[in-house]
Amino acid sequence: PITTAGFGCLRSSYSFVIGKVMSDGLVDMDGIQNMKNARNGGEFATYIFTYLSCRTFKMWMRTFCPAFVKNVPRPRFRLINKTANVLMAEKLAIGILWITMNERDWPTDEIGNRQFLLDMVQQCKDRGINVGISTKKSDWEQIVGASWNKLSKLPLWWTTLTGSANFKNFVPFGGWSTPSIHQYVSDTKGGCSVGSVNLNWKP
Repeated sequence: PITTAGFGCLRSSYSFVIGKVMSDGLVDMDGIQNMKNARNGGEFATYIFTYLSCRTFKMWMRTFCPAFVKNVPRPRFRLINKTANVLMAEKLAIGILWITMNERDWPTDEIGNRQFLLDMVQQCKDRGINVGISTKKSDWEQIVGASWNKLSKLPLWWTTLTGSANFKNFVPFGGWSTPSIHQYVSDTKGGCSVGSVNLNWKP
């Protein structure tokens, strides 16, 4: 984990932190500690990134998630509840919980994928959690289809790596006319000896 002192150092160059707290159905305790240290190391705006995708559920069932959604509805909400419960126990406020959509992790069933997303978003709302979508145009269209726009009222974390900290090259998709955050560089050396980081920008 990044120390409190490390976050204190980063505060001079960065205004917000996005931390991963769960992946593949497991709580990421390093990520939890990072969020706590970020809170104690400076006045960062903190956001929560949890890797919610079909791949997460392959641990629990030997099938793709559309079949999972149709046949075993209750367990698909465990990850949302588990994430929320851990964050509450650690007294970490959830600014936004981001659902990640990477094409390589999803099956080809667009209808099933759409329902999976709608159900996960509704579960977040039922828990009082602000939720957003993290993806890029090509992944979105591959996973749910180019015409689907049912989640366009949610904030978008745009993940096309342009190398530029702006929204200039954004092409509308999914009903979004502009993103909320842009990940523009991946796996670069961070400042203050914190190791590899992804760089994100928001206006």
